[in-house]
Amino acid sequence: MFPKVAIALLSAWLFLINGNLDPRVMSGMYLQGAMVLVLVGFLVLFLYDGHKLPLAMVFFPLLFLYMYLVSLFNGGGLQSVAKVVVFAVVVWMAVYCAEKIKVEVFLKVVVLSLFFLSVLNFFVIVAIPEIGVDVGFFEGDWKGVYDQKNSLGRLASILMISAFLLFLISKDFGVRLYSVLFSLAAMFFSYNTGSRTALATSLIVVVLIVAFRFLIFVYSRPIKDKVVFTLILFVEAALVLFFIAITVSVVDLHTSYDGVEVMGYFVSLTGRVTIWDFVLENLTGVQAILGYGLDNFWTYERFNVIGPMQGMGDFYPHDSHNGYVDLLVQGGWLSVLVYIAMMMLVAYYFVRGGLSLQEKLCVFGVFALFFVSNLTESYVTKSTNIVNFLFVYAVALCCLNSNRLMKSKVIDIGGWLAGRDYFLVRRRGNE
Repeated sequence: MFPKVAIALLSAWLFLINGNLDPRVMSGMYLQGAMVLVLVGFLVLFLYDGHKLPLAMVFFPLLFLYMYLVSLFNGGGLQSVAKVVVFAVVVWMAVYCAEKIKVEVFLKVVVLSLFFLSVLNFFVIVAIPEIGVDVGFFEGDWKGVYDQKNSLGRLASILMISAFLLFLISKDFGVRLYSVLFSLAAMFFSYNTGSRTALATSLIVVVLIVAFRFLIFVYSRPIKDKVVFTLILFVEAALVLFFIAITVSVVDLHTSYDGVEVMGYFVSLTGRVTIWDFVLENLTGVQAILGYGLDNFWTYERFNVIGPMQGMGDFYPHDSHNGYVDLLVQGGWLSVLVYIAMMMLVAYYFVRGGLSLQEKLCVFGVFALFFVSNLTESYVTKSTNIVNFLFVYAVALCCLNSNRLMKSKVIDIGGWLAGRDYFLVRRRGNE
């Protein structure tokens, strides 16, 4: 019973957290209210159904709590505490899904939920174009039920990647066939949204997944000198990245048409480089070490103090459109270093843990999606974002299946209604 309820709640959660809806479809207040209902539903599940919470997962809510406390010393208000509480429950939810739902089932829920959501968007685009099709600067681009095209592009990107992962891990021919069709539909959506970053992210992540699957294939065969083969592969990749890096130059900085030129080709970033430059210019002194705090830099009050961005007029972004820059500006170099240490620990769990082939493919695909997409969008410090939720889920899979974790402490959160101890710390290996 409990897994079925969890799947239903997970489907609803995936529907709600892809992006802000157009106010003509649903106001932000109603959207947030629906999210709260799903979170409450999961909290009820936590009380009735025991599960394990790896201590390493506490890092994520603690990071948010740290940034919130820093914001209080930089003129921030009390309203961001809700974001800390919500993200703590979201992490709890991701751990629960990682422990209770099989990876293939989880991917099926993601794919089906996002596909039906895509169908809903397509209906709005065709039947109600005044809502579903963008106007103004991005006239003609699809945005569906969302307030901007990038949300629909993100939906298409995640659908394409998750469907491709499902194709790789499923042994059922019907599931694999549907996965191919869903991937093609996602590419069609991604192209019509005009979101170049979403389409580029999808293609890059798919290539990385194929390369990773190829490495697994090589290491599963009796091939001599596998280490030499791997070194050659990594040297070739490093050379490609080196030649790309030495040819990169910034174009049209301090305009909304900026971008980078790579090996003679221009890649538009539509003002992102200017935003990053503005952040780094204003990250000095104690703020460079500790940060400005959670959601405490991208405010009108802050812009009134430090002034507008050069060449951007009265445009005031809500984030830096880069997850790593946002982590730096909100948590400082201290948070960046701690975050890197946490990712190194997760990488150790991924390599040395007890993940199955299906789990490894899923985790690698989600990690690739998270780290690539954060180059042009900001997800690291978002509490109710689908990319961040999937990333926390993947981290939870690594922690729960790690051989090292099997010998370390976990928090056994049992349902007190079932007569078990509540918040009992045990050694998982002795259960």
